[in-house]
Formats: sequence, C-alpha cells, structure tokens
Amino acid sequence: MPLFRSVFSLLRNMTRPVIFVQEECDVTNAAFEDLCDYITYHQHLYYRGDPHINDEQFDQAWDALRQRQPDHPLLQQIGSGFWDDFPKKKHVMFLGSQNKARDEDEFVRWFVKQKDGEEFIVQDKLDGISVELQYEHGTLSAAVTRGDGTVGDDITRNVLHMQHVIAQLPSEWGGAVRGEIMLAKSTFEQIYRPRGYKNTRNTAAGIARDKKGQDCHNLMIFFYDVFDPKHFWKTEQEKLVWLNGRGFRTVPTVSCYNDSSVFAYWKEREMERDNLDYDIDGLVIKCNDCDPQDPTREHPEHQIALKFAPQEKPTTILSIEWNANGATYTPVAQVEPVEISGSTVRRANLCNPNLICELGIRIGSRVMICKRGEIIPKIERVLERGHGARIKIPKYCYTCGDRLSNDGTRLYCINPDCQCQFLHRMNKWISVLGIKEWGPLLLTTLQEHNMVRTIADLYRLTVEDLEDLQLPGGHRLGKNNAVRAITNLQEKTIIALAKFIAGLDIYSINELVVQKIVDAGYHTIAQLQNAALVDLVKIKGVGSITAQALLDGLAHRRDAIAELLDFVTIEVPMILDITPTLQGKSFCFTGKLTTMARNDASEAVRRLGGTVKTAVSKGLTYLVTNEPKSDSKKNQEAQRHGTIILDEEQFRALIT
Repeated sequence: MPLFRSVFSLLRNMTRPVIFVQEECDVTNAAFEDLCDYITYHQHLYYRGDPHINDEQFDQAWDALRQRQPDHPLLQQIGSGFWDDFPKKKHVMFLGSQNKARDEDEFVRWFVKQKDGEEFIVQDKLDGISVELQYEHGTLSAAVTRGDGTVGDDITRNVLHMQHVIAQLPSEWGGAVRGEIMLAKSTFEQIYRPRGYKNTRNTAAGIARDKKGQDCHNLMIFFYDVFDPKHFWKTEQEKLVWLNGRGFRTVPTVSCYNDSSVFAYWKEREMERDNLDYDIDGLVIKCNDCDPQDPTREHPEHQIALKFAPQEKPTTILSIEWNANGATYTPVAQVEPVEISGSTVRRANLCNPNLICELGIRIGSRVMICKRGEIIPKIERVLERGHGARIKIPKYCYTCGDRLSNDGTRLYCINPDCQCQFLHRMNKWISVLGIKEWGPLLLTTLQEHNMVRTIADLYRLTVEDLEDLQLPGGHRLGKNNAVRAITNLQEKTIIALAKFIAGLDIYSINELVVQKIVDAGYHTIAQLQNAALVDLVKIKGVGSITAQALLDGLAHRRDAIAELLDFVTIEVPMILDITPTLQGKSFCFTGKLTTMARNDASEAVRRLGGTVKTAVSKGLTYLVTNEPKSDSKKNQEAQRHGTIILDEEQFRALIT
C-alpha cells in the first residue's frame, strides 16, 4: 500500500489537527505557500477516494497556481489524479475541460469570437464525474475516468452496474462516448444523507471508485459526446441524434442563436436548479458546427462553461479561530451551520486582521456568507453588527510563545526557530522537490519523536529508523513503505538552485522569482548570499521588498543551508565557453508538449542562454505551440506582435 494512503487514512480519526492547511482556501488571494498546501492536501484526499471538492473546484486552484508559477512541480506531477486500486487505460478521445465564464462579461468576450449567425447548443453543466465508454465491435470494452485527460482509471466493472449504460450496440461499431456519472438528489436524500454523507458529487465519486462496486446501481450516466475514428460529425446536433438513437440518455439541450437568448435560459435554469433531481452548476454552450481540431485541445475553443452566480445565505458568527500555517495566523469564523451549494458550511475564511476591522465583525454578528466559485465560504458583508464581544487578535505564538507581528494584512511569528515553522518548512521542502511518500502526518510524527530537528536530518534517516515508526492510531509504517520513502528522498539529492532556495520556505520567495535571479547571473548559493540589495533590484521582476526578503531569509538560514549541503548538491547552470546559441532570444510555451516536459524545455532554453516568459508580449522572440493555427489568446497576441510561432519539432531543432 502506498505510504500516502496508509498515512492519510488515519486523518479522520485524529483527535487534534496535524495538517496546517485549511479545508477552504481563497485561491485568488491566498499566500503562495497556502495555495500549494491546499492543492497538495486535496490531491491526497482525491487519491484516497474521499474528495472534499469537485473537479471544477480543484481546477480553479490548479489554474491559480499555473498563473502564478507555470513551472511549479505540482503542475508537472499529475492532472486530476488516479485511484491505485484500478488499472490505468488510455482514452480513445482526449478528455479536455471547458474554459469557464463566471459572469456575463466573460461569456460575451468568448461569444463575439464565434462565427456570426452560429447556432449554439446549450446544455446543463453537470456536477459529476466525467467518464469515457469505449466500444470494440459494438461491445462495451472499457469505461475510463478522466484522469489527466489522456489516461484514466479503468472502472468498467463498476460502470456496468450503473443506470443508462448501453453495454451492447446493434452494429459492429468501434469508438467512444463521453458522459457524466451522477447521483440523483432524491436517492442521496433517501439513502446517503442519513448516513452522514456531505453531497451528491462526493458521494458519487466514492461509489464509482468503490473496490467492491457496492451501490453502483444507484448511479446514472448522462451522455453528451461521441467519437468515431471513421466518421466525423459535422454538428453537435448530429451527435445527440446518434446518441439518442442508440439508447443513450443525453443531457437536456436547447438551441440558442444569440447571447441574449443564452442569458435568458441561463437565468431560467438557475431558478430551476433546486427543483432538478440532479446537480448542475451552470451551462455548457457549444457552437453547433464542429471544429475537427477542438477535441484535441486541452480547452476547446468553441465551447465554454457559463457558471451560475454563487449562492448566498445569512448566518451568525459563533467564534473565531486562528489557524497557524507555518508562520502565518489566519482568522477563520465558526458560523451557525448553513447549507450552500450542496454542502453544510460551518467555517468561513476572514483572510487577515484588516478584514475583521473593515467589516466591524463581532461575536454574534449576522453576516451574509457565500461560496465564491462554489469553493470558498466567504463573509461578503455584515447584516447586523450586534453587541457581542470584539474579536481578540492573538499576541503570542501558540507554539513558541514569541510575540507575533501584525502588519494588518498578515499576522505571523517572527521566531525563525519556532517548531511550527519548522514543520511547515519540511512540508515545503518535500513539496517543492516533488518527493513522494512523505506526507504531513509522517513528518509530524518524526518531529514529535524528536527524530528530525532540521531538514538535513531527513537525509540522516535510514529504513531501520522508519520501518518501526508508530503512527497515530498504533499503525506501524512497515519496511516496504520505509524503503520507498528513503529511496525517493535519496533520488532528489542533485537540486537546481531555484528549487533549493524555494524549498527553504522563505516568505514570498518562490521558484519563479529565484529563477529570474539565477538567469541574471547568480549561479551559486554563495553569490546569492553575498549579493547586494542594490544589484538585485535591478533585475526585472525583482522588487526591493522581494529582494530584501530573500537576503534576510538566506541570512536566517545560513547554518541550515550549510548543513543541507553535506547531503545534497546544488546543480550549477552550464556556462558555455562560446556565445550561447539562444543568447538574447525569449520563448513562451502554450499547450501540451508531446516529446518532453515543459520544465525540461524551459531548462534547455536557459542552458543555451535564452529566457522563458509566461505570457506573450511585445519583444517575445518565439511562441512554441503544437497548435500554431489555433485562435487562442496567446496565438492572437503572437500574430499581433509579429512573434515567430514554432511547433514542437521546430523548437527541438533549435535546441539540439
């Protein structure tokens, strides 16, 4: 059994918190390290078959991380994830996801790019689990979850028991259909809510991945797409006619011809959603005319998801907790339970001390709460301030007792030796380097047993140290898990400088920032430690606050760095004796690469003297994409600025 499953299966039974991460996170405004922790946490929940958020909610956090740091290791490791007890299988069609519009303005910006006079197919955006049914010679041969869009989990044995599944087609047809696994609200209320389940989506996900296939007969599938390698459907309507004609239950669909009719139906459907027997969180709008390239794109350009507005409900603040995540203390309001978007909300993030003051919140205040993007329970406004007690802001660290620093936007412990911060630093080191098998519970247990006092102590551990380690609940880690953990740790002993620094958990310093400094000529840890503030601020994208934070962080961690260098080696960028072939050239990547990881492509550019950009702007030399004729935003910007567009083969020719 993989270590993360044996470790995280204990979390429900813990009597005290061991993960310094909140169930909810404002992915737009969260501190960078909080966002990474949030994604890691929910990845683990997904893997163990107990997702607390749905795919769309996870995608929002994923997209927020991609915008801040496109090359972050979390983005390279996995997509939507897999469940280990099911075999893996490749999809027949690529299972991408729609671009999303969260209001009318975003939708109109997409709408005006489409063909004039176009007919639009408008369907419910189902809140379920995406699945592909594959057929060979007319017989259902496999049912595969979305996974990373290319490979997913083969859950055929469970899908065969679900409602509306067609196991045998009348012809010798070979291809695939795509649908959404759903649990009816009425079934959920009758059977599962009394058992303590939270909502239909998470319950359906658990049933679909149940190893014994129990209760799969309670699930149903709606279908909305079809692929045939021998036939191309010219319109979405033709696909629906084909699906209906063969007995597949399709998603409710209407036709619209302008944006006003789409908005009218959107508002109508939003009013009706509570009366439907299945969950929807918006509409999917597709151009009726099919584009043969759209199915191959990660985000099809001729369809979009139009989300419903977040639901609001009034509630009362009962108390305030201050959650410690590393050095930072975040206020979280405990509120009277309220049902919002299919789940019971008991907590709401208040972000920082300033927000408490701005809203004038007290204990007992009546407030309006909503889920932004149906993810983050957030207090929108105060309805009645009330006369309860004022909110007390902590003055001293819960762990070390030192006085906290409060600058309004952040409350934090400034003691670099605080053990709470050390646990956070260990988690950050593991996360940045992408070392598998080392979960928060294992690291917490090691700290509590005084087996690690520095990050370097991790590299001193042996299999013998770990195999008899007693985790909470009396579970022994075991030799196999110990071997995997030590092996994975020892495989990451040659580390790029940018990763090394990012892994030290210096506040506001991420890998992208350090890489800019490395690209400017700071190639060793000694050069960084001895750098002058006045020189660092000359680097584009590195401001005075960031530069000072880096220098202060390196100074505080000087002893820890020296100790770490006894066990790991910092990879020095290759400096060529001749003028690098890409000197002065800049690159931006968009879409998937098929022959190499984007991290490797970016590193190749840097080794040859070039620079990597995250966006297309004036002065960019090359845009690298496998869809050079796409009308995506980056392609349009490249054409507008006269940027040279390369496909992957042309790019490889430049770097070899």
